[in-house]
Amino acid sequence: MEGIRMERELKELEREIIAKLKTVENLDELEAIRVSYLGRKGKLTNLLKGMSKLPPDQRPIIGRLANQVRSNINEALEEARERLIREERRRKLEAEKVDITLPGRRPSLGIQHPITQTLERIKEIFLGMGFQVVEGPEVEDEYHNFEALNTPEHHPARDMQDTFYITDRILLRTQ
Repeated sequence: MEGIRMERELKELEREIIAKLKTVENLDELEAIRVSYLGRKGKLTNLLKGMSKLPPDQRPIIGRLANQVRSNINEALEEARERLIREERRRKLEAEKVDITLPGRRPSLGIQHPITQTLERIKEIFLGMGFQVVEGPEVEDEYHNFEALNTPEHHPARDMQDTFYITDRILLRTQ
């Protein structure tokens, strides 16, 4: 009599948990259900504690049934967990979907160095006063830097400390 009641309770417990697993919506709920049925103080664990009261000839039969029920519950839990993970992954992919038709974002180009800004401002001032900016070579020979400008041979501007000579006849433009 006791064995039939326990068998009925085991099957009812299995149906109950499988029905609950179909309505679970997140992993936290799933874990709560697992603990409430299979945990230390879970319903299945408490039911199986009553096996000691069964007659010895019914214990193996109920034990096999209990193991089958536990295995079915574990399979249902695993299927529910996989389903929830798939749904979560699908929701996440849908939320993070990138629209490849959108134009890209251009990186900011930065700003000019303060010295460059100052030089540009000075150029603007002189241009406003009527001067011109003329670009030329940075390195000259002695003739174009001094003699073509009527600077005599022994003029102080030609001294070594006043002029940056690259070679004997090539120097940085000074005038």
